[in-house]
Amino acid sequence: MGKCFKKCKELLKFQPIPPSHIVEAVCQKLNFGPEILRAAKITADNFSKHALCEGKRPNTIAGVSLFMVLQFSRKYRQESA
Repeated sequence: MGKCFKKCKELLKFQPIPPSHIVEAVCQKLNFGPEILRAAKITADNFSKHALCEGKRPNTIAGVSLFMVLQFSRKYRQESA
């Protein structure tokens, strides 16, 4: 069983989904505007590019990116109102 798993793993070469793709799927599902989508994707890409969340799962990085952007947008809306 172990040998079979190793062979399958080598053949499939599992590639993790980038956090920006997860952000895009979540934003579409929750009907967030294009501004939120763009900002969250840039944030997720920056986390990956600068290795700020190295070792974290892609869905964790995507969640943190969305959370940060949503918190900032709420704060920004309250200050400008």
